[in-house]
Amino acid sequence: MEQPVNTVVERPKGSRPVILLKNDDCERKAGKVYLPTTIEMARIKKPDRGQYQYVKFSNDMDEEMVKDELQKKFPAFDLKNGRYGHF
Repeated sequence: MEQPVNTVVERPKGSRPVILLKNDDCERKAGKVYLPTTIEMARIKKPDRGQYQYVKFSNDMDEEMVKDELQKKFPAFDLKNGRYGHF
């Protein structure tokens, strides 16, 4: 019998949840940007989307170190150039 696929992302000790939103995840009206609804956020957090991970940060990290750590966790996103590759 097949094992069920683990759909829960385990939280490593000392890490923070991070969601990377694509431009089309947010709605824009009258020059304002609106975050996705709760239902849309739940869809974005699904593991197959690759937009939700736990990332470990420390107080001594500078901006470049944070970007590098995020790039490791979210390889489909080009954080240096603001581009997104398809899954």
